[in-house]
Amino acid sequence: MGRTFAQFFLQQGAEVLISDLGTRLSNLQLARESDVIVISVPIDRTVEVIESLVPFFRPDSLLMDLTSLKEGPVGAMLKSKSAVIGLHPMFNESTLGPGQTLITCPVRPKKWSGWVKETFETKGGFKLLRMTPRQHDEQMALVQSLIHFPEIVLGKTLATLHPDLKQVLDAASPSSRLKLMVAARHLVQAPELYGNIQIQNPHSATVLETFVQEAEALLRCVQQKDLKGFSRIFKAGQRFFGAYGKTALQQTDRIITEKIVPIPRRQKPSLVDENGIVTLGPDWTHTYLAAVEWKANRKISIQSRATIREVFEAVEKGEARYGVVPLENRLHGTVRETHDCLFDGKVFMVEEFVRPIHHCSAVLPDTKSSQVERIFSHAQALNQSSDYLKRNFPKAEWMELPSTAAAFEHVKRTGDSTALVVGTEEAAHQFGFKLLKRNIENESYNETHFIVITRQAPKRWPGLPCKSSMVVHFAQNKPGSLFRVFQIFAEHNINLSRIESRPAPKKLGEYLFFIDCEASPFEGKGKQAVEALKKIVSGIKILGVVKR
Repeated sequence: MGRTFAQFFLQQGAEVLISDLGTRLSNLQLARESDVIVISVPIDRTVEVIESLVPFFRPDSLLMDLTSLKEGPVGAMLKSKSAVIGLHPMFNESTLGPGQTLITCPVRPKKWSGWVKETFETKGGFKLLRMTPRQHDEQMALVQSLIHFPEIVLGKTLATLHPDLKQVLDAASPSSRLKLMVAARHLVQAPELYGNIQIQNPHSATVLETFVQEAEALLRCVQQKDLKGFSRIFKAGQRFFGAYGKTALQQTDRIITEKIVPIPRRQKPSLVDENGIVTLGPDWTHTYLAAVEWKANRKISIQSRATIREVFEAVEKGEARYGVVPLENRLHGTVRETHDCLFDGKVFMVEEFVRPIHHCSAVLPDTKSSQVERIFSHAQALNQSSDYLKRNFPKAEWMELPSTAAAFEHVKRTGDSTALVVGTEEAAHQFGFKLLKRNIENESYNETHFIVITRQAPKRWPGLPCKSSMVVHFAQNKPGSLFRVFQIFAEHNINLSRIESRPAPKKLGEYLFFIDCEASPFEGKGKQAVEALKKIVSGIKILGVVKR
């Protein structure tokens, strides 16, 4: 997680120093030289590492940790004279991005509160949740220890009984398969991490003892064939979840029908148009509307796919001639999946364009704003409209769905008269909603950079000003490697308009570097620069060429 956040800070324009096993920089040097120190080490070593550096932290610096516990690490950081804000990202490396929750424990923030809000909420798009260290650890005993404990026991029970896994998955209902999937997702990760989450949390044992007691009570009902006792236990949980039970049923139904057992849409019997456009769906999302905008007067159809990778695959397989996908958002940065697919896919960029992103608030025709109790949308749209939502609906609960269009579909289907949806004005009209307010986004300058992809090799545009996109990687991550790339472009007098890094597959070194330059790779100085690059990198791929 530490290196993932290092990459995040780099994208924010910060200078990042790293101290780790094998690095030239020591912990002591980092503590003395850095304005912001982020500690990311194994849970059971965090307090020890912090305490060893307390005498060397500067009073004007900010200390933060990324551990799953807070009372111990925050207490250790408070022994210094620095500002202290504990952090706990409620996601992993593969799911980092806008809309995710980041818990903060600002026990001694000093001057740094504004910086944290600007960096993580405004620029990063994270949802900040404030807690005290004790509140945090008590909640983690529930949402981590208590949730993971049965999954670990489930895995061990299956290992002991040793059934055929394929037969278990084939026989399981979609909801049971979803539970097995989540358990397997956790059990494929490091046992030391999950063990320390359970063992090091001072509140875990009490919570887990209660769990075991309730499990034993339920087991007795099964052994004694006590249906009334079983029902009492079942209904106690039912009462606890209350109205959330219905919401959970609806949301997991959507996950099951879209991901576990996909159900084709009847209104679109054919998903193949060899001359058409395929884009990220469902219909009436911002990306869909971007595809409509690009299509303009072209007499071709638009198809939707559930993920960006599926868009790339559809173009590769010839199910559509073009694909329209988001590349970068002005507020939230690059779209990681698009970059990954550009690198490993067999398609090329042929055009690019920018579309402003505006959100509206809408309700069912008979709903009044005073009735709103829940707000449905994609996490990113909720965060981008947070000022308006908090000001006008401070008590409403935010409900995240896979897309803004999915939010309209959900509320339309359920007829929820207490729901408000954040999405596009076009979707509001399409689904028959009443518009409450247009342009509710926090920042009026929000826009997304979209690209058009196709299987055809990039056009050469001889003699015309153009922009090339490429990706390079090195066999090993060595000092000066990237500098030599910059040097080649400088020597050929070629302007670089963008550079972005992504973690690379292990066989390719540590990072992929995506580069946009204002020259053609097929002629003149652009071609000369590419030939020079080939001599110093282990791989280079031209992703596309577009007219400027």
